[in-house]
Amino acid sequence: MKKRHKSDITQPWGIIEVPELAPLLGAYRIEEICKYKNHSPSYIFDQLNIVIPKGIDSWDDINYRNHHYLNMSSIKLVEDVEGLCIHAEDILDIIKGSNSFLPRITALNYSDWPYLLFAQLQLFCEMYKLKPSEILCIFAISFPEHIEDTWDIFNWKHLLRQESVILKFNQTFNIFEN
Repeated sequence: MKKRHKSDITQPWGIIEVPELAPLLGAYRIEEICKYKNHSPSYIFDQLNIVIPKGIDSWDDINYRNHHYLNMSSIKLVEDVEGLCIHAEDILDIIKGSNSFLPRITALNYSDWPYLLFAQLQLFCEMYKLKPSEILCIFAISFPEHIEDTWDIFNWKHLLRQESVILKFNQTFNIFEN
């Protein structure tokens, strides 16, 4: 058994019946871990091409609880799992380099970041042919066997709707301006 470090954060395993709960439970866990390690949101978001202004790069400024409610009574927590340790670094190791191919996204309301995060994770997993259960286990989240382990069921990217597209000039070409 791996020896636990005193800065490890252990989490009870969360079993969800509703796939839409995953982003909020995952957000709760990521925020807790990053706050404990004194990491700002951009520590995770930059790797997933999630853009937030530098002036509001704090967990208080983008508090998802301002607009979303995580009903913990709808999640079965399994407390008897011995030392399930979650580290922000483990998540970053898995998604390393994903910012080179994931689209840059942001939200009109920065408290919607859990849905941005899980939409980007879905795109990442689809590219590498990973199932939802394989990414959820990193967050100590699972679901009952009667729920199908497919992206049709855990379709977080379809919880978002594109509002606009912002374009910039490609700097490799001559652009004539006044």
